[in-house]
Amino acid sequence: MDDSYNSDDYEKNLKNSIQLSPKSLQHLLSWAFLFEPAMSIPIRQGDLFPSLEPLPPKLGKYLGTVKIKICVGPLFLSYFYREEAFEDPSVGRKHVVGIKGKIEKFNFDMHLRSKERIIEVEKQEVKARDIILHEAEVDLKNSDLRGIAVRYIEDSVFSSFSDENERDEREFLLGQDEDFMAPLHVEDEEWVDETDYIELDWMLPGVKPGVRVLPLMRSPQMMYYKHPDENDTYEGQKTDKETPVCVMGQGRGKPL
Repeated sequence: MDDSYNSDDYEKNLKNSIQLSPKSLQHLLSWAFLFEPAMSIPIRQGDLFPSLEPLPPKLGKYLGTVKIKICVGPLFLSYFYREEAFEDPSVGRKHVVGIKGKIEKFNFDMHLRSKERIIEVEKQEVKARDIILHEAEVDLKNSDLRGIAVRYIEDSVFSSFSDENERDEREFLLGQDEDFMAPLHVEDEEWVDETDYIELDWMLPGVKPGVRVLPLMRSPQMMYYKHPDENDTYEGQKTDKETPVCVMGQGRGKPL
């Protein structure tokens, strides 16, 4: 048995992160669109396909409230892409640019409720139930957003034949090699993670990259709150407030 996962170094490297790239995001959206209503229509049901088995009870009939809560911290969010506009095989330079954010405390709380409505089917009024967004809150504390530029420097046999003027013009947009090779500040080390630069169809070069970390924005607290409908009855509101694990409203009106 390998107990290296219990070491202190492994525990220090653990962190909550969401790493995105253009193609990974496109793949995720393509997968999510598989669940659109057009693909979820029941097949072989109805009058043309009778069944001797009774219909099973539907969960939505007994489902009154759905609550989703996510509390993590710190949370890193990153989006990087390969910048091919500045690449030239003759000079052995590859670039990855993107943005990365750190949220010291991320709280997400959402309450969905079942609401009854009357619809008309074949000139008859029928009761139907919908799941609606009743109340929601997103609380981001101590958010820090930074821009990151990465340069992989590889030796190339054609580098001596490249045009120096054209090379200087390209490197000026992202910085000279000396800017990327400069030692990082201690507070910037946690922002460097080579797994952020992975793309689905691109293998990372086998050299250590140079990284520039540039601050963009900081905020002590960012919050979004969706108020419940004023027409809700007291009994419906009471059901939401009696949940002991709910974090709704904890970040409002309190000092940071």
